[in-house]
Amino acid sequence: MRKGSLAAVSALAISIALSAAPASAQTPSLVLYDGKSVTLDGKSTVATAIAIAGGEILRVGGDRQIRNMASRSTRSVDLGGWTVIPGLVDSHQHVIRAGVTHRSEVDWSDVTSLDQGLARIAAAAKARPGQWVLVPGGWHVDQLKEGREPTSAELAKSGGKVSHASGPFAVLGAK
Repeated sequence: MRKGSLAAVSALAISIALSAAPASAQTPSLVLYDGKSVTLDGKSTVATAIAIAGGEILRVGGDRQIRNMASRSTRSVDLGGWTVIPGLVDSHQHVIRAGVTHRSEVDWSDVTSLDQGLARIAAAAKARPGQWVLVPGGWHVDQLKEGREPTSAELAKSGGKVSHASGPFAVLGAK
């Protein structure tokens, strides 16, 4: 590389470095405070506040330090002691359950009545005698003309060991 080109590249790199504001000098668009911010750094640091801008964490630290970075346009959220784990994205996929129990699950996503759903359970129980038949999520009582969950008695009549869970509600029917 020629001397002139090297000097020009160096000058450009220096001007870019000097023009970019350090993360600590940027104004956050979001401040989360009064929480437990688990940083997962090498020291397992737990801070009480986080400053965020442009989808990136600017700084973690104490409430006063981080809140002092805020401007009038910064959205501030009081976490009320709740825990935040930056970077943890829960896509809410049930891949382990699906991998382990897929063959024993009965899909009710397009069922419109309890009779139709219970018939599917009965067919699965007949095809796999003595094995559990699972009816996981993917459906809601509002799609059923009856507008309710199946009862334990209805599940027991379906002819198999059945497990159905929907939110905090679970029904078991066993033969």
